[in-house]
Amino acid sequence: IEVDETGKKSGRGTYLCYNVECLNIAIRKKILNKSLKQDIPLPILDELRRLFKKYI
Repeated sequence: IEVDETGKKSGRGTYLCYNVECLNIAIRKKILNKSLKQDIPLPILDELRRLFKKYI
């Protein structure tokens, strides 16, 4: 699993708006896990949090 800021990499993906609340809900309800059909590693979640802070 990797973060693609451009949205152009090939393969299975999922979309999240750049809203910290959306990210928190997706993590809490395991929406990303369900969408990608696997557990999301903590380093990836940390990377997403850093990326979202950049857009606040």
